[in-house]
Amino acid sequence: MSTHPKWLERAGVLAGVLVLVIAFAVPAVAGASSAGSEAATWLGKQLKPEPTSNPAYCEEFVKGGPSVAETLECSLAFKAAAMTSKSNATYKYAMEHFNEYIGTKSCSEGEAMRAGSVAKFALVAEAKEHNPQSVGGRNLIADLKCLQLASGRFDDKGETEDFSNTFTQSLAIIALKGCEAGDCPGSPNLKAWIEPAGKYLREQQCESTSVLLNGAFRSTLGLKSTECNANPPFTETEPENKNAVEVDSTGVAVQALLAEGSVASKTTATKALTWLKENSEHSAGPPATRVWKSYCSETEFTKLLPSVNSTSLASMAYIEAGKPIEEPQAWLTGIVEKQPKSEKGLPACTASGSPNVFATAQGILALEGVSYPGLVGL
Repeated sequence: MSTHPKWLERAGVLAGVLVLVIAFAVPAVAGASSAGSEAATWLGKQLKPEPTSNPAYCEEFVKGGPSVAETLECSLAFKAAAMTSKSNATYKYAMEHFNEYIGTKSCSEGEAMRAGSVAKFALVAEAKEHNPQSVGGRNLIADLKCLQLASGRFDDKGETEDFSNTFTQSLAIIALKGCEAGDCPGSPNLKAWIEPAGKYLREQQCESTSVLLNGAFRSTLGLKSTECNANPPFTETEPENKNAVEVDSTGVAVQALLAEGSVASKTTATKALTWLKENSEHSAGPPATRVWKSYCSETEFTKLLPSVNSTSLASMAYIEAGKPIEEPQAWLTGIVEKQPKSEKGLPACTASGSPNVFATAQGILALEGVSYPGLVGL
């Protein structure tokens, strides 16, 4: 069976939007820090040099070749693992390619722009202790304000296809909240943008009598909350199932809702956390483990399989909610320990196989016990 083209397209968009985080916490299980360090060492060996300059980059996990989005994630994973020189080098590469990733002009100047890219770079800038109002000669917070619709949604501008999704909305909320909390000089009041953004995100939560659906989130925005389903997002013959619920989108939405902090958002997050728990798989051990599945295979795209990325994102939601993550950390640690000595990264799908840059970078964050809001000091 050949790789489904829509799966690749969606996976590439997800990789471009996701942001890895660097706030530090004491590992929840013995060996988690060691596994994170081993995975980061493998990740460091995957960096590619740019022919005309010193900074290193990570390749795009779907198509290969230089990727600013992937490189930003690697930079933050290296910082989480205390690999300062590699974190700085990869971030420098991203900064040198800032204009091609964000655009050469601000949103207010009419530039075509993807909200997910702006939200991601703003969050990464805050994590690197840079003022997001002054990155590459641009004000990314102003761009986010410009990209927000009256509904509260952060939307792409001037693009032939809109890629804004639950990750876009969530990361934008966290970046704005971080700016307001002190990552921007003067701690500007951004309530007029954060509150409607949180309200819009809450409206995306699924409502159902089924435990397979109630409380979950989908990647696609703007759909009816009562039309969610647990079917695969793609098949060989059917068009994309935009109402498919996802662990990944639910995990990042929980973090944004808790960061937003209103009573309504906390209530919505609690409901989503219940969905995450009920849709995980638990083993008694020893050691006890917990894993989340997704349609992560490039060849069996209608089959739910254990996923490093999904387990990591759900773990980060647990972290932000103050819930223990010993069990998912144990699952991730076990994967690293069983890999060959020279291949200590994490695979893209299932608990075995060749390491993948994207999965490893995100897995490092879960192994180190961090969340997106923690990244920006929330």
